Amino acid sequence: MLSAILVRTLISRDCTVTAALYHPHIKKLWLRLLLWLLRKTPGKVTDMETECSDGSFVATSNAASAAAMENPPLIVTEYLPATTSPAEVHARHVARVARAPQGRQASRRA
Repeated sequence: MLSAILVRTLISRDCTVTAALYHPHIKKLWLRLLLWLLRKTPGKVTDMETECSDGSFVATSNAASAAAMENPPLIVTEYLPATTSPAEVHARHVARVARAPQGRQASRRA
């Protein structure tokens, strides 16, 4: 149903935030047209993730439709509207990580 997707992965200078940016494309033309008519086409997605020192994760995404899936309790995710820019997703994510309770500080990625 989906064609191959290029996922750009990035990491912050301090190695605490990992980002993935991608744009899903529907392979089947009829389905793409139907979704376009229904205004349900998949948009550009920005996902940010930080692993905390206790093994939990803070995640922030503009893939609002993914909120229908349930994450395990160790992954605390906030879904922003699909129109949220990558810079806004990053700013929101950094603010959420900064507010993490004691004992849940960001861990550096190796």
